[in-house]
Parts: sequence; structure tokens; C-alpha cells
Amino acid sequence: VKSWGGGEKWHFDVASRLHRNGYDAFLIINRKSELYNRVQESPLRVYRIAISNLSFLNPFKVLRLRRIFREEKVKTIIINLSSDLKAGGIAAKLAGVKNIIYRRGSAIPIRNTPLNRYLFRHVITRVIANSEETKRTIVQRNHKLYDLNKIEVIYNGINLREYDGAKKHILFQRKDSEIIIGNAGRLVKQKGHRLLINVAEILRDRGLKFRVLIAGQGKLETELR
Repeated sequence: VKSWGGGEKWHFDVASRLHRNGYDAFLIINRKSELYNRVQESPLRVYRIAISNLSFLNPFKVLRLRRIFREEKVKTIIINLSSDLKAGGIAAKLAGVKNIIYRRGSAIPIRNTPLNRYLFRHVITRVIANSEETKRTIVQRNHKLYDLNKIEVIYNGINLREYDGAKKHILFQRKDSEIIIGNAGRLVKQKGHRLLINVAEILRDRGLKFRVLIAGQGKLETELR
């Protein structure tokens, strides 16, 4: 995708860590994306292929992906988006990739469609969820979609060394017993900023002192303001 969000950062961080640990990791990404721009400053190898939600219906793209997997002798592929899972997962299956791992980073129920049932039962070999809630929502609409016990929860990590010695700048100082609520993330629907506004209304109606702190940019900024 063109944006830079948690999923893109996770993919970039994991690929970079694998490379530093001696794995021959490479990325397949859309050239017109922020992820592609950031990879240019890293030692990671890149294949540029634009993938959309319907790319799995394009035999030329699927066969190109299959060729890459075979030529690179890929043993493990980690897929982070549902659109990539359709094209990349099927291509990996055709190429005989041993480990086809789907990493789910959003607690949004997966649609119970014939295609998703096929992908989870016949293509994906392992599933990673970034939280217990994400794990639960994977099978929320179909408990037979995937064995819940085989979904491994791996929380998003933080490299604390990056913050050691970093200059500190206080953006806001709480006053008295003021309640602080906030959200850090892209200003898009799935991040739930409207719920934050609802909480603010409840605090206001109860006469409580509070402050809302929001970090992020996105297409909903004007509407939310």
C-alpha cells in the first residue's frame, strides 16, 4: 500500500532484523509507496510489483511471483495484508514454498468467504496475531476457518535501545488532576478516533477536567477536528 502505517513498519523492521541476523531476506513491494522509499536507504533487496485486492485474478502477476519464489528458492514467506495473501499466497503455494505465514495485525473479523476458507485451509501454513483479541477475531465469523490453537500471538516489540540517550521534549504537562486520554496512529476510520471523541463527551458531561492528545495524520483530520 502507499501509506506508512503499523503493518508497513512491522514488515520493514522484521525484514531488517532478519537481514542483520544473516538471513537472505528481501521484500516485494509497490514502487509507489512509502515503504519503497524507506527501503532505498537500507541494504534490503527489493522486487517491485504493484499488488491490489484483485491481483490474484491476474495470471501474469501470479506467475511472476511464482517465478521469483522459485528462482530465489524461498522457504518462508511472511504476508501482512489480505490483498497480498490472495496473490502472494497462491503464488507461493504454486511455487512449493514450505512456510506460508500470514501475520494479522488488526482485530477485524475475517469475512467468511469461499476464497478465505480456501486460503486458510489449503494455502496458509502458520498464522501470527499481534494480540489475543486479533487472534479471536480471525475465527469470529467461522470457528472452523482455522485451528485457534495454531494461531501464535506475537506482540509488536519495541527496541528500547533506540530511546536510550534520546533527547526528551515535553509536549504537554498535566495540570492538577486533569485526565489525559489519547491516541497515536493514522487518522483513519479503523483507528477508532470517534470512540475517543465519545469518551471526551462523557467526561465533559460529568464535569471532569480532561485533555485529549492525538498524534498522527490522515484523511480524517479535518472531520475529526
